[in-house]
Amino acid sequence: MREARLRAQQMENLVIELTRKAGEEGKLFGSVSTIDISEAVNGRGLTLEKSEINLDEGALKTLGEHDVGISLHPEVHFSIKIIVTAEE
Repeated sequence: MREARLRAQQMENLVIELTRKAGEEGKLFGSVSTIDISEAVNGRGLTLEKSEINLDEGALKTLGEHDVGISLHPEVHFSIKIIVTAEE
């Protein structure tokens, strides 16, 4: 659990921005999945497995800010902010 708490401290205020193709109403052509989120976090030198990401309502399908729950241990939970912007 100590390792999970240390990892949580490193990621606690993390903001990830992802760019995707979207329609005029803000709906994505496709979605942002746990794989996309874990790859973006891992690209920052941190370690996050897709199984540690909680997308309760399924993959993200709209533009905007999304708070995504992370569970590193049964007693270590927090959220990170995912900002999905439209490709120009």
